[in-house]
Amino acid sequence: MNVKTFSISRRAGVLTGSLIALASALPLALTAGEQAGVLTAETNYIKFGGEKSWVQDSESAWQTETRHSKSGAGGIEELKIQQKINDKDTLNFDARILPGNEDYLGLVSLKIDEIATVEVGYKSFRTYYDGVGGFFPTGGTWKPLADQLLHTDRSNFWIDTKIALPDKPVFHFRYSLEKRDGQKDTTIWGDTDMTGLKLYSPFTSWSSGNRKVVANFIDLDEQLQTFQGSVHHTIGKTKLSASVVGTFVNNNDTRSVNRYPGEQQVYDSVTGRLVTTMTSTTVSPETKAQNQVSGWDTQMIDSQTWAFTGKFETAVNDKVTVFGGVTYANTNGEIGGDRQMWVNMSSSAGTKTLLAGHTTGGRPAYSYTTTAGGLDHSSLAGNVGVNLRPVPGLFVTAALKAEQVKTKMFNDTVYKATNLDPKTAVTTALAGAASNWNDIKEDVMIPELNVRYNGIRGVSLYGSADYRHSPGEETTSYQSGGINNVISAVDEGSLDATENHGNYKVGVNWSVNPMLSLRAETFLKDHRNNFDGTGETINSLYILDTQIKGMTLSAEIEPMPGVSFTTKYTNRKSEMNVTAFHPGRTITTLGYDSGTTKLHQITESLTWTPNKDFYLQVDVGFVFYTTNTTYLRAGDVITGTAAAPTYRYANQVLQNADNNYWTGSAVAGVNLDASTSLELKAMTYRSSNYEPGQAAYTVPYGASQKNSNLTVGVKHKFSEKLAGEAKIGYFKSDNATSGHYSDYSGTLAYVSLTHAF
Repeated sequence: MNVKTFSISRRAGVLTGSLIALASALPLALTAGEQAGVLTAETNYIKFGGEKSWVQDSESAWQTETRHSKSGAGGIEELKIQQKINDKDTLNFDARILPGNEDYLGLVSLKIDEIATVEVGYKSFRTYYDGVGGFFPTGGTWKPLADQLLHTDRSNFWIDTKIALPDKPVFHFRYSLEKRDGQKDTTIWGDTDMTGLKLYSPFTSWSSGNRKVVANFIDLDEQLQTFQGSVHHTIGKTKLSASVVGTFVNNNDTRSVNRYPGEQQVYDSVTGRLVTTMTSTTVSPETKAQNQVSGWDTQMIDSQTWAFTGKFETAVNDKVTVFGGVTYANTNGEIGGDRQMWVNMSSSAGTKTLLAGHTTGGRPAYSYTTTAGGLDHSSLAGNVGVNLRPVPGLFVTAALKAEQVKTKMFNDTVYKATNLDPKTAVTTALAGAASNWNDIKEDVMIPELNVRYNGIRGVSLYGSADYRHSPGEETTSYQSGGINNVISAVDEGSLDATENHGNYKVGVNWSVNPMLSLRAETFLKDHRNNFDGTGETINSLYILDTQIKGMTLSAEIEPMPGVSFTTKYTNRKSEMNVTAFHPGRTITTLGYDSGTTKLHQITESLTWTPNKDFYLQVDVGFVFYTTNTTYLRAGDVITGTAAAPTYRYANQVLQNADNNYWTGSAVAGVNLDASTSLELKAMTYRSSNYEPGQAAYTVPYGASQKNSNLTVGVKHKFSEKLAGEAKIGYFKSDNATSGHYSDYSGTLAYVSLTHAF
């Protein structure tokens, strides 16, 4: 079960944290009205800020959702200095130093007259993640990481220069170095049989208690360097530009792997084999169903990309402008992998920990090392178009884009395994070399049309359409280690792939009168992917049709000065249809509805500003979102004989997935006097989609969570150059999806002092 907070909850958590987040600019942003206690904008100032947290229960969930350190933070929240060198040149310096939240910024910029700018900067910040792991309701199974307090640091260093001499070409150069280091959670989880479900023998779909709820994490080591150079110039009525971009990627990420922790099969001295203690009529101890597997999976890429672009735009007259361009890009580099899985196995000599351990007739725990690997990707794209204004108020853009893409990839690997004879405890190391490659070619043609008409007073009509036609072919060859680590036969096949993607949109904005504005928009995305295979997949055919359609309606009403309402409704539906034909595998599926999603979203916002000393804003949103795959059509089937039946409860496994929730927030502020203002903020998030009753057959993915917070803050202006701010907030989360293991409550206090000079 994915007990990580779903994306909307994370967004709500970001909002939760932002309610008490450190302010980043002067003057402080106004929700409405004019806040007392705020300094007027000054050229030079320094702001000191600090915060302290008091957290109960899950500190890792607190950090992830509020985006604040459990230990607090403090330092220079903002420093801004501007110095005039002379009448034409200016030097600027910006800084932020906030240990605790590990938020840092250093920026120096020099403006030389109006002809050149030079900027050098560095910034870094920390993002928190929760190694919360999985919870399974039947047996109260809880499998978090040993250390749930995960974080990732992101940093960026850059140099940016621009030279713009009068009536001369404009030159721009930028270099940036971005890094991402640390650990974050992953939803690629390991298996466990310790779920509280009974395990019978032989295993069937109704007796397996295995679920993927064991937490893993990713260790990140990523670096991206970018060189950008461009020149822009205007000759007569023609604008010309050329650019070159070099991108260098060096990533070496490692994902932990932990499967069946605490499990180990029994050595049977009579048969000399590893067995569980199950029979056809007895229940197996869950700790003896499998063997524990642990290790790592490292994926590496070291690539270089160079892209060259040239563009033009010519104004033929006041009604016609033509434009076009061409881009060529090439990527080449090395790819690699290292997956090492260690297995605890019983034998006559006791427990042995073996690399990719297995017994004769079994498949080893998947382990390999890449000895060589590479990729080469190139694309050539060009476009040409015209902007038209045939009559007043009508704007038309028509363009045609063509692209050719070629990709080649290969990797040579050595699969590793260790065979164990449990009776003699003798181990034999095995290795097998395998080679894999892929060759893809694709031709793309995309016509585009955009139309906007403002010729009717108070009305703006717009629409757009583009259609992507992309025929191509793919040839693949691969090998892998199978039973006893024997390399399987080469599986070759070529695939003719054709993709057609249409995107269409029509909308209208109507200002009915000063009190009422309306907007309506509808869209359609129609995608069809056709794959026709030859070779190993003789005469196979696979077609995937996806259609996404929807609309958005909104209204803004201002019935009286200082009062406004904004209402928005979004409806979206997607349908997926699959056709498959593969006589070699006796697979035939014609026109099967494989997936449907439905979304209804309603939001309402109220703003009230009766005067400059008071403001109120209230926001409420409701989302109803359902994903349906094959529920009620997959079927429950019982096959086999009465003595040995096989139960297949597909309908119970393939349940609908709901992600319904609602959010509410409110902010109100009042000026107590000319120097002091008070602000109150509140937020809540509610979802109720968790269905633990489905656990016997599937993983109940639906989330149920309650998040809420309340914050009060005060700002006071001591003098024209000195102001202070203080906030205190209470935050609470109740997460049923995690078995309440990731619940938290806590208080966050914040103070700051700003001095202008």
